[in-house]
Formats: sequence, structure tokens, C-alpha cells
Amino acid sequence: MDAMNDRLIDIQFNESELREEFFRLRGRLLDVIVEFDTIDLRLNPETEARYSALIGVWERGLAKCEIDLRRAKRKYQLAKCAAHHGYQVTEESLDMQIDAELGDSSRFLACAASRNLNAMDACLNAERYTEDMLERLRAMFRHIVDELHPDLNPDVGLLEGQLLDEARVAYARGDMADLCHIDRSIHRGGGVRAYIDSLSIDELTIEHELLHACFVVRSENLAHMRKSFPYIYHDLVRDPNWVCTKANTLRNQIKAVQAQTKEYKRLYQELRG
Repeated sequence: MDAMNDRLIDIQFNESELREEFFRLRGRLLDVIVEFDTIDLRLNPETEARYSALIGVWERGLAKCEIDLRRAKRKYQLAKCAAHHGYQVTEESLDMQIDAELGDSSRFLACAASRNLNAMDACLNAERYTEDMLERLRAMFRHIVDELHPDLNPDVGLLEGQLLDEARVAYARGDMADLCHIDRSIHRGGGVRAYIDSLSIDELTIEHELLHACFVVRSENLAHMRKSFPYIYHDLVRDPNWVCTKANTLRNQIKAVQAQTKEYKRLYQELRG
């Protein structure tokens, strides 16, 4: 893609060809913007919710077991130290000290449990949409972006920007009715083609260079998002084999940590007599 982008700015166009190339590039930029917003507003939240519901629940279970292990180990260490120095400590005082040391970890787990419930709700909500519904939703959003996005329409103003923000919110919600309402609210004048047709060759060249620079930056941002969490798990969380393998690995880790915890509790009870 980078080589193709570099060639675009090296090619010399006559005025007619430059106008055609401007709109070809504009179409490619529209594709990039819509894909970025689709990942950001639709796919990433759904993927993160699926990951949280299918895998995150085991990760949080492992985290809880590791905290229990730290508690058991610390309790044994404190009791052993007290016995070595010949002074008495109550179980309540040990628990209070450990609670103070591990308080942040416990609060983190409580927040994680709340996020897991929200993730399950999001997964159930995502199941309401068929592929046809999602395609129509995306098509309507794309149409609105084509009309309102400032990178695609140099002459848009504040009102159009507000409508575009509302469209993003509606798209994230999956609200087709709201998107249709926004589409009907758009004031359509001559549009970007009339604006471009009014430019001189020098002005058009500048607009083309600006459009190309925007395309390069947004393409790089899209490439980065595709390689980042949670999108890297987009296909994996829909693969039953991967989910089962990942969950089984975490389940085995939980069993191993629980065994260590049990041993420290045994040592503590043995020490306390």
C-alpha cells in the first residue's frame, strides 16, 4: 500500500484525470474511514464482550485463585515469623494485615466481575442482529459518512459535524431508525462534486494532496487497529476450538494454583497446632 501511495503523488495528471483520480482516492478513503469506525464502534466492543464472557471469566477466576494463594502464603509467613520470635498473634489480626496489603487486588476483582456481567449482556445484545441487518446498518452509516465527514467534504460545517457524531452513536447502538432519521436531516446542496468542479487546477492539486495525506494517515491508523487488542481476537473468539483450548489451559492453571493454596493452608494449620 505504501508503494502505491507514493506513486500517486509522483504521477502527473491533466485536469480531467486529476478530478477522476480525486474521486477514486476519495472512495478509497471512505472505505478506510467506514472500516475504522466499524471496528471501533461495532466489532471491538462486541469482540471485547465475547472475550470477557468466554475467556475473561476464566482469567478472572485465575486472578482470584492467585490472590487466595498470596493470602494463604502471606498468612503462613506471618504466623511462622511470629512463632519464631515467640509472640502471639490472633487470626483476626493476621487477616486484617493481609486485607490491608491485598485490598487493591480485591477491589480490582470486584470491578472485573461487574464488567463480566456487562459483557454477557453485550453478547446477548449482539445476537439480535442478522448478517443482513448488519449489512444494511453499515450501508446506511457509510452513506451518512460520505455526506458528512470533513475529510471527505471540505465544505461541511459544524451542523454536519454534530450530525456525524450522532450517527456514530447510533451506529454503535445499532439503531437503524436513528440513522435513517439523521440521513433525512442532511441538507444536500451541490455536494462535494460541485465544490471540486469549481476549483482551478492548482486548487484541485492542493485538495488532492491533502486528501492523499489524509488517506495515508488513516490507513496507518486502521492497520494499527487491526493488530491491536481486542480486534486481534475477533476471529479467535468465534472459533470454538480456540475458545475450548484457551479455557482448558486456564482451568488447569487454576487447579495448580488451588493445590498450592491448599498446601499453604495445611502448613498454617500445622503451625498453629
